[in-house]
Amino acid sequence: MEKTEKRMLMCQLTEEDRVRLSKDQTKHYQDSLALQQKIDRLKAEQKPHEKQIEKIFAVLIAGEEERNVECHWVYDFPGGTKYCHRGDTGEEVENRPISEFEKQQELRVA
Repeated sequence: MEKTEKRMLMCQLTEEDRVRLSKDQTKHYQDSLALQQKIDRLKAEQKPHEKQIEKIFAVLIAGEEERNVECHWVYDFPGGTKYCHRGDTGEEVENRPISEFEKQQELRVA
């Protein structure tokens, strides 16, 4: 009685095998490079989104952010001081002495 089976055994490569495998290796290498280039482009596209996520996270943690708010100067000429108030809350954000130039402007208007 004789029985046949298939086994994985080492075999010597022929020249044809070498050429076929070299072409296959080159194709996989080129495909891998192309994919790496796509990955690099996607990572570059992702970076600005990650920065925005970090920026927004920091604002959420702080509970406040800097915004452009309209402010109004109020002049107290008798006291010699001008006051800057937030337009949204009325809070004073700055005060300083009225300059000589501003005092002259007031005299011209009056």
